Amino acid sequence: MELHGFGDASEKGYGACVDLRVPSENGSYKVSLVSSKLRVAPIKTLTLPRLELMGCLLCSRLVNFVKNTLNLDNCVRVRCWTDSTIALSWIQRDASKKDLFVAIRVKEIRELTPPSCWQHCVSKDNPADLITRGLLADKLVDSNMWLYGPSMLKESQYQEREGNPVKYKDEMGIESTAVCLNVQGVPNNPLIDLDRYSKLSKVLRVTAYVLRFIINCRNSNNKVAGPLITEEIDFAKLKLIYCIQREVFSAEIKVLLGKKAIPQWSKLRNLDPFLDDKGLIRIRGRLEFSNLNYDTKHPVIIPKGQFATLLIRFQHRFLKHAGVDTVISSLRNNFLIIGIRRLAKTVIKECLSCRWHNSKPCSQPVAPLPKEGVRTSPPFDVTGLDYAGPLFCADCPSKKFYVLLFTCGVVRAVHIELTESLSLPDCLLAIRRFVARGSLPSVIYSDNAKTFVAARYEVQRLYGHLAPKWNFIAPHAPWWGGGWWERLIRSVKLALRKTLNLNYVSKSELETILVEIESCINSRPLTYVSDELDSIHYLTPSHFILGRTPHCKSLINVEPCKVTSRDLNEREVLRNKNLEHFWKIWSNNYITNLPQVVKGFNKKCDLSKGDLVLIKEDNLLRLKWPLGVIVDVFKGRDGLVRSVRLKTKKGEMTRPIQRLYNLEVGRSEDLITTDASCEDFDRDVCDNPQMPIHTVSDEDVLPKSKSGRVIKPPTKLDL
Repeated sequence: MELHGFGDASEKGYGACVDLRVPSENGSYKVSLVSSKLRVAPIKTLTLPRLELMGCLLCSRLVNFVKNTLNLDNCVRVRCWTDSTIALSWIQRDASKKDLFVAIRVKEIRELTPPSCWQHCVSKDNPADLITRGLLADKLVDSNMWLYGPSMLKESQYQEREGNPVKYKDEMGIESTAVCLNVQGVPNNPLIDLDRYSKLSKVLRVTAYVLRFIINCRNSNNKVAGPLITEEIDFAKLKLIYCIQREVFSAEIKVLLGKKAIPQWSKLRNLDPFLDDKGLIRIRGRLEFSNLNYDTKHPVIIPKGQFATLLIRFQHRFLKHAGVDTVISSLRNNFLIIGIRRLAKTVIKECLSCRWHNSKPCSQPVAPLPKEGVRTSPPFDVTGLDYAGPLFCADCPSKKFYVLLFTCGVVRAVHIELTESLSLPDCLLAIRRFVARGSLPSVIYSDNAKTFVAARYEVQRLYGHLAPKWNFIAPHAPWWGGGWWERLIRSVKLALRKTLNLNYVSKSELETILVEIESCINSRPLTYVSDELDSIHYLTPSHFILGRTPHCKSLINVEPCKVTSRDLNEREVLRNKNLEHFWKIWSNNYITNLPQVVKGFNKKCDLSKGDLVLIKEDNLLRLKWPLGVIVDVFKGRDGLVRSVRLKTKKGEMTRPIQRLYNLEVGRSEDLITTDASCEDFDRDVCDNPQMPIHTVSDEDVLPKSKSGRVIKPPTKLDL
């Protein structure tokens, strides 16, 4: 069987088609169309020979695709045809001296198809000419050349030009002669496959044993045995460098042996190289008359590749994981590695120990505010819960009391309840008192405290279908509620500390003080306080709860015996009007003046499933932080990853990305020398009054008992 690809181009476009040629029983051949492809010409005007080259490239890709798809690698012969002699001369001759456009495409064509398989055909025998010229559908379905290939392929022997000289013309119209020969070169296999090894010491030892085997085979009477010695390791290193230089700089070595100048296209043209007595390429340099040793005055040139990477990796570990400049300066005493700075940065970035100690924590830009917090709703319809404490009273000195803070997510009002413990019954009693004095919330946000997790089910059982929806933030992420309840807890603590000082009060006095603090916090201004003498010149949470600030006196004096229904209706109308005015101020002056961008939150997160990460734990040294593998990622409403589910040796857990340090190599995160702690991160978040909140599903909150794969931290030897 044979695959015949045809390529052609015109000013409007370029295309290719592939025909399959199969022999039949009577000695003839059957040809059938397999696949075709058409591309529109680029917007930038190209010459017709370059468009023909694009058609040849498309033909190579299409032939290779058909061959791989039909699994015809070993049982098919490939032939490619074009009617452009210029494009054919580019493919069959060395195009390295051509411009970059031609060289890149010729290189890809040669990688996909050998130059010997390309042939020239006239336009009338090229089916791809129908693609570029254009043909109506009724004529295309009846075209024998399109469906069954050109007539020359149906014959038992078609004309081949292999080994025959062909006249070609280039873009300038100059004729030249080229001969296409099918020559198979002998591959130059390296002495050692360096891609199989990750350590330089092992490569040198393997090379030394190979060389010892060769020497023992040549000298069977005097064989070398025993462990390797230093001279053998040094000889293996020189032999390995010798083979690598012969593989990469073969053309330059021929020029140096011929006492000629280095060509301009060579990477060594600015290094003034020469060959020493061992055949190694060294730099002549300007330190010939210094008192330095020979290797420092004339360092050996190492090409960029796997050996250079192994050498830099060894030096990085030998210098106790030193930085880029230290590694470069130590290697330049003996070697000159081409592109060493970029290689050194890559090696240090891929070092697991360096990433373990110096990687930055993941981060994301601040998420949009939740929709429940930026829409008008009754006070405490969206509520956040959190505990503060403990507190002590004079009448119960051995008992701890706690403050349960209810925070409105819309107008930032607070409601304080004093509880006798963190237990579930006391929490439910506080929630019932809150609901009885106000109204039942529709949404409740909280952290993952065990009391709140258990209270969620009890509230659903208590209130039935009227129960609020309970959302939890990610575990170990207090900053997710930093701009909601965490900031107001700090306000309560400051007011309580400044009020009590060193006084020791009773429980009733403590409850009274907490209610007064609640009133003061609800009277704080939410908008800018101006110097104007308006009746309502700023907005507070109390305006939405009481219709006024709690510390001002009512301007209306009404005698109870003279109140009529008309007065009550007028007051209700006035109250609704004032409330609409409050919401208007809230929308125009409060919501719009919230910070649009919060500093310190950048996109430094490239986490995906299967990544290995370091999990930050409080009160633990960094070397003792556990390792985890990401099994699932959770995205926010903006599509960014906010938390992940991890598998560790203790089981599965959910953590925010700010507590994760990515250990995967080849990522865009830079390494740092100082660690950005989560404590500073928490403090920065809590100073912003309107931080967004993100929720995770209920199943992410409860820990899983199934143990994961055990991942050991690096040992002292690895470090």
